Amino acid sequence: TTIKRKRTSFIKWQGQRTTNKQRKKTQQFVHHLTSSNFEEFNSTQTYYFLELYAPWCGHCKELAPVFESAAKEANTKNLTFKFAAVNAEEHQDLSTKFEVKGYPTIVFIDNKKGEIIKYSEPRKKNAFLKFGKQQTRGSILKKISSISQFDKFVNKTESKGKNYLCLFADSNTHSEKL
Repeated sequence: TTIKRKRTSFIKWQGQRTTNKQRKKTQQFVHHLTSSNFEEFNSTQTYYFLELYAPWCGHCKELAPVFESAAKEANTKNLTFKFAAVNAEEHQDLSTKFEVKGYPTIVFIDNKKGEIIKYSEPRKKNAFLKFGKQQTRGSILKKISSISQFDKFVNKTESKGKNYLCLFADSNTHSEKL
């Protein structure tokens, strides 16, 4: 009876496998990448999350709708990062490239800096969005080199709460000009 139970469980587990076609049908905002289209996608994106998954992985199946929801919100809000997924079992070259040791493996790709960041935050929609925003926000430093730029800065930021201003004079600038 133990063998029969194990066989039944295995058959049930096999029946729960998610095919790539099923996953693609339920995901409209996650880009599905393959070995043949990865380089093209990568060259056109500055920032994106990449999920490397296995179709049989339970954690991957749980993540799929969360990933899709985050991708949809990022798209709706016109955020600067995208979401993509790769069947790492089917595309071993990408699995090797991203050093997949378990499923799902999630990385954030910053092509502007040439960085691949392992994502280890919670697998929740808001956590993905927060992490993406943190990675893509620009420098908080603004160079102000004239009085008119200073006035614009003050007028633009007065109503936004606390602001800090540091004045530096380089060796070619006299402090009385500031």
